[in-house]
Order: sequence, then structure tokens, then C-alpha cells
Amino acid sequence: MSSVQANAPVVPGPPKIARTDGRETTFKEFHRRKFTMKIDSVYFNRSPGPDTRVRCAVLISYSFILSDDDKLTSADVPLLADMNRSNTEGVAFPDIAENYPDKQEFVKVGHVDGVKLTRLAPEVMLEVLGVGAGVGGMGVEYAHSDVKDYLISLQPVRLEIDGKATQLMWRCRDDRGVFYPGTVQTLIVVEKDTGNHDGWFPFRLHLSSDLRVKVKNSWQILSLVHSLSNREGWHFNIRGNYNKEAAAQALSQACGDEEGTSHLVGLKVAAIDWLRVCKQGS
Repeated sequence: MSSVQANAPVVPGPPKIARTDGRETTFKEFHRRKFTMKIDSVYFNRSPGPDTRVRCAVLISYSFILSDDDKLTSADVPLLADMNRSNTEGVAFPDIAENYPDKQEFVKVGHVDGVKLTRLAPEVMLEVLGVGAGVGGMGVEYAHSDVKDYLISLQPVRLEIDGKATQLMWRCRDDRGVFYPGTVQTLIVVEKDTGNHDGWFPFRLHLSSDLRVKVKNSWQILSLVHSLSNREGWHFNIRGNYNKEAAAQALSQACGDEEGTSHLVGLKVAAIDWLRVCKQGS
């Protein structure tokens, strides 16, 4: 599934997040939600063939702002692509056509025996890994007939309604708050019929105010929901290529052009360093 570069301008820096309602964006509104999001790479390209569809691969990082005592239990991150709809009668709109990973991913981080949870890594490592430290070895695990693997997950959920932009929801789950990577990368592909454009198209990538993050600590479970003062959410203005090689490589691997290579996005990649430390300590 090869592609060719589209004739898109190159922007000097990454697209920055802004409030869709036009008010000033502050770091505090994301810190309250324990969440940040940034665009790492943008790559406009065409698929070979006679059609006029142009794709834009966007490599995105999602990070959770957690203290040493916080553990992520769930997050719902809703995205959609759109454009300014004024004076656009008869114009095709961009839409999220593909996402990678394209199916639910699981990572084993422990074992469950009834109501007892045995972590894959020592407790001290779980508490301080976020600041780059970890000590101790593998805990002793006892075999039981009813022992089950404890899995965390990343799931893409697509909501497709006729006449409306596709909403893509990334669902992060760690119900018991054992371990979830502090940063996860995903790749989306936005498409548009660009017969009247020069091989690319500007658009807005929206982060909806339906963003939900839930964390727990030693004292309480915090459900962090959207602020009523920002019902329209946030957006990034995409106006050209940025650091395009990273998204191009991720797209090529995700589409299977590079056989024998591991994917660059998703939960399994995000957790690989943590799993490697666990294996070394076993």
C-alpha cells in the first residue's frame, strides 16, 4: 500500500492546540484533566490510482500528567477532523479514514487470582518508574488453577453517522490502576477529495470536550470531566507537512509496506521499555 508525496507546504513548527471557542488556552485546563496531546508529525500523500483522494497522516502523542501516587484507570480521547464550513457548498469535507492501531491492543501487566492481584513488576518500580527509577526483582508468583492474566488495553472506537464527520475515540483502560504508559502514540489518516486543490488540504483536528480521564491514588478515585466553560473542546490547525518523515515511516509500517518491522504506534510499543525492565528483573 505505497503512497506518493503530495505537494503540500512545509510548516516551520508543530501545530499547536487552541480552544475552539476562541478563548485563551491555558496549561491549567489540561493539568486539571491530567492530560496533554501534541502533534509529532504531519505527512500529506497520495495513494496511487486515478482518484483524487489525498491523505494526511498525523502522528499524535497523548500524555498523562500523573504524580507519583496517581494511577490511570481509564481515559476516553475523542477526535474528529473538520474544516471551516462557511462558503463551502458542494465542497467535500475531510474525514478520519484510517487509524493505527486499527484494533484493540492488550498488554499483560500482572495476574489476577480471585480478588488478589500479583503485579508483573515490584511495587517500588511501579511507584517510581514515572520519574525514571526502579529497583528490586520479580515477585514470587504462585500457580493457581483460576489464575488469569491481568491486561491493560488501548481500543479505537469509531462512530460513523451519515452526513457527519467520523468520531474516533481512543479508549485507554487499566481498571485496577496497575500500570499504564505515561505517553502513547497513535496514527490517524485524514482523507479528502481534493480535485480542486494542489495535492493537499488544510483542516482542523478536534479534541472534543467529551475528553474523560479517571485516575486513582491512595485516597480517592478522581473522575476528571470537561469544563462547562469549554463545551466546544480544542483543535489543531493542520496547514502543511511537519517533520513528515516520522509519520511517513509510521504509515508505511502500519500499512505493511515494511515486512518484518514492528509498528511504531500503539500500546505495545509504549509499554516495551517497562516490560523490558520487568524481564531484566526476573
